[in-house]
Amino acid sequence: MNIKIEGLDIQQNLHVDLKPDWGFIELKSSPKDADIKINGKTIGKTPFLAPILSTGELVSISFPGYKAWSKKLSINAGETKKLSEIILAPADGIIDLNTNPSGATITVDGKYRGNTPATLYVDAEKEHSISVFLNGYSTQKHAISLMSGVRKNLLLNLTPDIGIIDIVVSPKDSLVWIDKKLIGPGDRSLKLASYPQLLEVKKSGFAAYKKIITPQPQLKQILKVQLLTKEEAYWAGVPKEITSSANQTLKLFRPKTEFLMGAPRQEAGRRANEVLRKVLITRPFYMATKEITNKQYWKFKKHSSRHFNGKTLDLPNQPVVNISWEQAALYCNWLSKAEKLIPFYQEDKSKIIGSNIGATGYRLPTEAEWAWVSRSKKIGGKSESLQQYLPPKNKSGNFADISAADILGSTIPLYDDGNPTTAAVGSFTPNEKGLYDLQGNVAEWVNDFYEIKFNLNNKTELDPLGPVNGELRTIRGSSWRDSDITELRMTYRDM
Repeated sequence: MNIKIEGLDIQQNLHVDLKPDWGFIELKSSPKDADIKINGKTIGKTPFLAPILSTGELVSISFPGYKAWSKKLSINAGETKKLSEIILAPADGIIDLNTNPSGATITVDGKYRGNTPATLYVDAEKEHSISVFLNGYSTQKHAISLMSGVRKNLLLNLTPDIGIIDIVVSPKDSLVWIDKKLIGPGDRSLKLASYPQLLEVKKSGFAAYKKIITPQPQLKQILKVQLLTKEEAYWAGVPKEITSSANQTLKLFRPKTEFLMGAPRQEAGRRANEVLRKVLITRPFYMATKEITNKQYWKFKKHSSRHFNGKTLDLPNQPVVNISWEQAALYCNWLSKAEKLIPFYQEDKSKIIGSNIGATGYRLPTEAEWAWVSRSKKIGGKSESLQQYLPPKNKSGNFADISAADILGSTIPLYDDGNPTTAAVGSFTPNEKGLYDLQGNVAEWVNDFYEIKFNLNNKTELDPLGPVNGELRTIRGSSWRDSDITELRMTYRDM
């Protein structure tokens, strides 16, 4: 509406007739005489003609023993509307459920309803199926029906499912613990609830044994526990094999075995530099199971293994050849640096000037290590040389055979390994330690300076590294070019 104001202190009167902004809704309920609230304020009981603002108001209807009904209602100003009779549903029954022990899973009529302790609201005057589950205990099921608004406490004592586990321990006085509780020393027959539990077996000076066990109802289990010394436990966790960044497989060896390096004087083909020496290796070491290939060496630097009388030695999977000892050592350092290990060889401007005995990086095997891994049998508790069958059996290794007769002056009569020059690494059966081509294919550099050492006092050498200096390095093993009994023996050494 528009209003004209005259001003000049003239008094004007304005009369406004307000129109109601509400209508009426007729409310009925079953049961009747239910309390009616509008926006939380009680206004009467059903049946009732309730004034409702056109903007809408929250209407609730309640009656003892029944679920409350509520809804936002609105109506045009000045209108009257009759609402359908509101049927109130009976109030829920209430169950306060707990179990001994607590923490059991609850389902009501097959639907998950939490874990004990819990308060459950269920439809009244209707039978419900309540189930409780807990690992190690029998499932309990109960049928229950409650009147409207009734509240009931329900405590269920769960019955353990028992399984038997016989624990056999060594050493016999080891202590047995279950879930951090001391059970006692020695062998035990334990009756335990069938849920996961922590078993520990301990003894001073030994590494503790830990295992999650789950007893099975009506089933006896036997568990034998052999405690390891702390050193044994350490080595049990050390990988038996590792793979280098150049994709070479290396095996772990822990000899701790005294053996003889060299060969007796009466052995056919023996050379004067194969003096018998007693050696004991105590330091564990990893050794590659196969010779380094051209492809693996090319990752380090460009190199050609060349050819022999027109037949190539330079295929990717042939062993790398025509490299010096220093080049082999530099390859080891390159591999160490690639894996962020401390290089074994000290170098200056790509020249090897020494070695770091305590380094963790790659290196060439010592001559003693090479000699030990080439042993294939134990005789009388000591590793001894397994003599090569001479002539060798067919396909036992890559030696000077009849397939190389047109390029070599001497070959093994009737022997055919199918490779006129070097074979792809790992082409033949490995020795008993899982290493390939220690005999045949290509001869191998070892770490030691070359020397002829006589064992005058018959003492056992411990982890020998060879001379601290010298002019030449040692080569071990025969190659694809060898056919003579001297070179084919595992004790053959050169420089």
